[in-house]
Order: sequence, then C-alpha cells, then structure tokens
Amino acid sequence: MGNLSESVDTMVTGGEVSLGNTGSTSDLASVDLLPQWVSRFEEAEMPSDDHLTATEDGSYHCPYQICISRRGFPRKALLRHLRMHIKPVKCPLCSYTGTEQGDVRRHVETAHRVWAKERWRVQEPVACEFCPRTFTRRDNYVRHWKRKHA
Repeated sequence: MGNLSESVDTMVTGGEVSLGNTGSTSDLASVDLLPQWVSRFEEAEMPSDDHLTATEDGSYHCPYQICISRRGFPRKALLRHLRMHIKPVKCPLCSYTGTEQGDVRRHVETAHRVWAKERWRVQEPVACEFCPRTFTRRDNYVRHWKRKHA
C-alpha cells in the first residue's frame, strides 16, 4: 500500500497533495482532501526479523546499541519492543511518527485539533479548578492535580 497522500491523490485529485505540518486552520486547506473516515493511520513496514537469533535461554535481545545490555525478550515481546525504536505509525499531517495507533491519534488530537474534531469525537480541554492551567488531555490534568493540589 502506498502512503496516505498517494492514496488520496489517486482517489480525489489526480495531482499531488501537499500535507500541512502545523495543524493551523490555514494549513488544513490542503488536508481537506483526506478522507473523513480515517480511523487507522498508515504504518511503515517493519524490517524482517529473520536475522534475530535466540540466546541459550531462548530469549532474544534488541539489536539497538542503546539496549544492548538489557534483558532478553520472548520473540513476540521483542517485536513489540522494536516498534519503540522504529516508530512505524505516521501522522498524515506532519512528520510525527509513533509506536502505536493510539500514540498518533493522541498526537493528532492535540497538535491538529481542528482537523481531528472534523473527523471524530475529541475530548474537550479540561480546566483545573484550583489554578489557571488547562489541559488538552485528561491524563495530563490528573497528573497535574495529583502533583500540585492533592
């Protein structure tokens, strides 16, 4: 499968689609061609895992230098761990990449809020009752409340 802009290009315009990178209303004009029904974001293909070999105890080790001394993983867990390094899920509006679909959706809802609100239900900002801060994500508000006001 080609990238999302190529797919949209073929479906809608027959020409090249330029994706904005900030999510501001003016940058979203070119993105209006993206389908309303985007529910999954494009993922880059993961590299082959054929080169991975198990150690004597049957575990696999991450090939990235930063993880060399870490513990071993079962094969399936290592494949999930490798996503952290590769970040295969792509934002359709900018160069952000994430490990999982939910990471990119959370990014889109925060960084490209106007675009996201046109396509799916987005949580409204949460205002702190005890100070002037507001949060685009409830989990950030809860963490703030526990650290500052609990």
